[in-house]
Parts: sequence; structure tokens; C-alpha cells
Amino acid sequence: MDTDSDVAIVGYGPVGNVLAILLVQLGRSVTVLERWPEPYGRPRAVHFDHEVGRILQSCGIGDELRTISEPADIYEWRNATGTTLLRFGSPGDGPSGWPASSMFNQPALEHLLDGRARALGVDVRRGVEVTGIDQRDDMVTVTAADGTTASARYVVGCDGANSIVRSLAGLPATDLGFFYDWLIVDVLLDEPRVFDPINLQICDPARPTTVVSGGPGRRRWEFMRLPHETHEELEDEALAWRLLAPWVTPDQAAIVRHKVYTFRSLLADTWRRGRMLVAGGWGWVIGDEGSAPGLVREAGRAVARYLESGGTADEPLVRGLFAALEIHSSARIGSAIARCGGATALGRHAPVLFQAAAAGSALAHDVIREAGAGLAALLGRLQQQGADADVVVAGGGVIVAQPLLWASFRDAVVARFAGRITPKLYTGAPVEGACLLATALVPVSSPL
Repeated sequence: MDTDSDVAIVGYGPVGNVLAILLVQLGRSVTVLERWPEPYGRPRAVHFDHEVGRILQSCGIGDELRTISEPADIYEWRNATGTTLLRFGSPGDGPSGWPASSMFNQPALEHLLDGRARALGVDVRRGVEVTGIDQRDDMVTVTAADGTTASARYVVGCDGANSIVRSLAGLPATDLGFFYDWLIVDVLLDEPRVFDPINLQICDPARPTTVVSGGPGRRRWEFMRLPHETHEELEDEALAWRLLAPWVTPDQAAIVRHKVYTFRSLLADTWRRGRMLVAGGWGWVIGDEGSAPGLVREAGRAVARYLESGGTADEPLVRGLFAALEIHSSARIGSAIARCGGATALGRHAPVLFQAAAAGSALAHDVIREAGAGLAALLGRLQQQGADADVVVAGGGVIVAQPLLWASFRDAVVARFAGRITPKLYTGAPVEGACLLATALVPVSSPL
């Protein structure tokens, strides 16, 4: 068996980087394939525990790691009036020789890890988007969008929530039904400042808020999105500063990132199929806007908030969703969604939403309208990542079968892009549309 390396790693975030270093230190050869040409320079993860600190130290960056992180010895939870509900933590190092909790800036950590990996001889290939994996008895061949290949004994996907390796390997996942949108705001302080406690959770029903360190000289705030707020409204920087006002002002710090993310609870049912594996956390999930399971989750959230704000159980969407999930209380929505056993089973309840809309449910219409707006917002995110087009084609069972969802998406695209992008509906099978698009982009050569 002759391969380019022992292990091919797809994804070069902290998990992929650490895995590459540990393998090379054990005498294995490694090729890393990362889709983005340059490192992402803004914060994402901000916390690691003492066990992770020990793992990072074993990568050979222990001394440098202490300079880019700071201990978080106290975590306090308060109610809306400021009364302490819970306070825990411990000073000093934990059982693994590192603080029980440390806060850090992910780009700084990735810089340290990348330098170590390259010094060890890891073959890092940036700007390589993986599109296929051919698995054989004794090796795998990974194919990229540009036609290049990399062969290895094993391939490990460290490529996050929308993992191409997990998809190509056919590894199923279970959605436990937890889903909330939060505005994440990271700031860089102009001058050193002590925050006491260093990490704080504000349990205010009016706006649950997280206030934590983002590493030395940095802070992070997380604000839960309220039912009446759209993603676009919450991502306005002026609103971010208004939310930050109790703690910091523009003359004291600079916002380095503010973005709405959906936090969900997903579990991989299995981590391996033959020589294809996945590793690491999945982080923030985006990309299922307007899907059948996504619509059911949003309907569940809308119903829960509607009832919590004094709504009545005779609302058509409330009645329909409770009947479909076989529950009698909004407190059971999350667990009922988890019992569905996965996205396919959950998506089977999507017709309930459109039936409620047909029955006059304003709540259902709101969910459908926000789903269309979410799909349109996804186009904006794809543009930020380099996608460029003047036509977007929507297809698939839900948006084709449900005119309300198509109309919502179409209107949102027109409003958001002011004619720069034209939405079109493809009513054939999605795979057929993909094949037609591929043929148009890459004409089939005439046979010899």
C-alpha cells in the first residue's frame, strides 16, 4: 500500500491542528486539507478546561499557551435583580496541572498550533475543498473540487457542524431538540480592566445574558434573541452597543465581531465507518433554514414563547403541534422533539405548520415568514464567504409543496438584495436540478 500519508485530516481548526501534531509526534505522517485559503481571524471558542490544557501542553505549546489565556476561577449566576443564585469555581491549578477553567482567544491559539504543526513537518494544504472520498480495504483517496487528490490509510473529518466527511461517510446524528439564537459580541478592551466575577451568567427572563472573558484583554457577551427580533436587527452594531452599555462603551473598547448563531444539541450516533472518522465538537450550526425539521423546531420555539407570554392553547399552531407531538404542555416540547429520533422523523411534522397557517394562525405565518427571511439571510452569509451569483434557485420537497414558504423566501430575497439576486423555483427533484446545474457548469465531453 503506497499512500501520500498515514492520515488525511479534513479541517484545520484547533481539533484538526491538535490531532495532526499528536499524530506526527507519534511518528505518523499527516496531510491536512483545509477549504479556506487563510485562517479565520475572529474569535469563536473562548474556554478550555484543565484536561484540554494538558492536551495542548502535550502538543509542545504549554509555555506560550499560558501567555494567551487567563484562569477563570469563578463563575457566578445572578437573577434579574442581581441576587447571586449560584457561585462556583476554584483558584489555582486543577488535577491536570492547569486551571480548572481557562479563557482564550481562538485565533491566537490557532497561530501557536499552526506554527508547531509546520515545524514538525505537517503537510498543510489550504484552499482545498473536499468533495469526495473513495474508501477501499486498505486506504482512502480524498478528492478536492479542483481535481487534486490525497491518499491515506485513514481520513478524519475535523470540519465542524456541516462536516463533509460526516456526510460522505453517511454517519447519522441525533438532534436532542435544544435550539436558541444568541447574539455573540466579542470586544477588545482599550485598557486592562478587572471584571468581578470574571465569568457571569445573568438569568433574566427578559434577556438571558452571558458575560465572560474572551482571553487576556478581551471580553465576550452573549444575548439571547427575543421573539420579536430578526437576525438582521440583532446584528446591527448600534444595537450591540446599546446592549453592551451597562458594562462597556465605544470609548473603552472596540467590537471585533458581532454575529447571531443558533445553538443546538446534536450528537453523532457513530464516529466511524471503516477508514472514515469524525472528531471534535460541532460548534455553532447554520444551514438548515427552511428545512422541514428546522421549521418544526422553530414552530416549537414559537409555541413555547407564545404560551409563556400569555397566549392561549386554542391557537391553531399550538393545537396542531401539541397533537402531533402528543403532549399537553409547552414544557414538553423540547423532550418531545428529542424523542422523534432525528431530522427525518422530526420533519414529518412540518405539515402541521402549514395547516395551522391555512386555519388562520398568525403564529404559524410568523414562523413561515421568518423561515423565508432566514433562507435569504443565508444567501448573505454565503456571499460573505465568496459566493457570487445573480440568480438563486430554490428546490426540494418543502419549498416546492408549500407556496407560503416559497413566497416568503422570494419576497425576502427581493427585499434584502434589491434586485441584485433573482429567486427562481425549481419543481423537479433536487438531484435532477443539481445534475442539470453541474452539466451547465462543466459540459460533458464528447466520447472518443
